[in-house]
Amino acid sequence: MPFNRIVLSSLFSLVLTACGGGGGSDSAGADFCLAHFLGGTTQGNCPDCSSSNFSAVADDNGGTFVEVRFAPGGSGQATVRATAPAGTVFNSGGNAGALAQFPAGQYENIGIRFQTYLGGVNNTVGTNGEFTVNGNISGNGAATYYSFNPNADFDAIEVVLSLGGNNSPAVVRLHEICGDR
Repeated sequence: MPFNRIVLSSLFSLVLTACGGGGGSDSAGADFCLAHFLGGTTQGNCPDCSSSNFSAVADDNGGTFVEVRFAPGGSGQATVRATAPAGTVFNSGGNAGALAQFPAGQYENIGIRFQTYLGGVNNTVGTNGEFTVNGNISGNGAATYYSFNPNADFDAIEVVLSLGGNNSPAVVRLHEICGDR
């Protein structure tokens, strides 16, 4: 191969590498949300269970997750909030929600609920997405996108997970919180 072709071939490979090989992502679950919280902040409150890595719910990657572990017996509740980067506001009426995986089985109480915030102030209007049920929640045992239509503009979504009546430890995976899907 002539020297010029080697140089051109090397430059072309370098450009493809720098541009990500023509788009996409190295992670199969990436780019999950239409409107995401990537670059924002996350926080969690889980007094009756153990959890970690709250930033996974705002990395725009449906393949990563936070595991929320509920102890056997009684009722447990966990909240995880994703806040958009400063200056980002999502419009009302979108298909906001969260990709979550509840354990298979029957429970006395199992659910997911959403609250929206703007500038740190709760602006949840109406039920704004309530999926708490007795026994089973639709889609439990598999990763399912639970959505709601926000009634007001928002810059943060808080997901409230609840589970009770379990005889053994139960794990809920919260994969991603989306401002729109």
